[in-house]
Amino acid sequence: MGPIRQLFALLLCASVLPAGLSAQQAVETPPVESKAVTLHDDGTTRVADPQAADCELLMPGFTFCPPDALPLDKQEATGPFVLADYIADNNMGVVFLGETKGRDDGTSPDSMRAAVIENVALATEVAPTDIPVIDVQATLVDDQPAETLVYLARFDGNAVVYANTMVLTDNTSLQIVVLAFEDTYTPEQRDLVETVNDAVQINLSEMK
Repeated sequence: MGPIRQLFALLLCASVLPAGLSAQQAVETPPVESKAVTLHDDGTTRVADPQAADCELLMPGFTFCPPDALPLDKQEATGPFVLADYIADNNMGVVFLGETKGRDDGTSPDSMRAAVIENVALATEVAPTDIPVIDVQATLVDDQPAETLVYLARFDGNAVVYANTMVLTDNTSLQIVVLAFEDTYTPEQRDLVETVNDAVQINLSEMK
């Protein structure tokens, strides 16, 4: 297994979703034939950048429209909450995680952040306080408030930096995870986080 496939295996053994969920609550990944046009309930449509590649419907209300210039190699999604995963250049990967629970179910940014750290600590057999948090930054994904949590984990001596951008709505949660085999948060990883986040479209009306 090559290093980038190992990276994805490490991610999946440290699933980063709110605690207390079972596999039976997993979201079924929609067909990938969805295109870059969203019909809103007021009759208007939204068309993605004409330079973008075909879009992928991640889950109701969330669409990923990567630009052609972004080199991503799509992988087979594995794991109960994995909506899509990709390998990028420079030993980096992108994984989308989601589920149909949100603020109405008691999920909060604080609880998501705590669960992320607790789960990776469990997977690496250390205390949550031993997981270094590199950065926590408020951001926007398609004009919706979000938060990017950057932290470092070590698996069998391999350092992996995760940047989890968490989007929380009333009834859904999405995590956009950009991860890299590094021991610091590099400018290249930061740029990929911004590019991927900018390529996500959100339609709240589809989540009702």
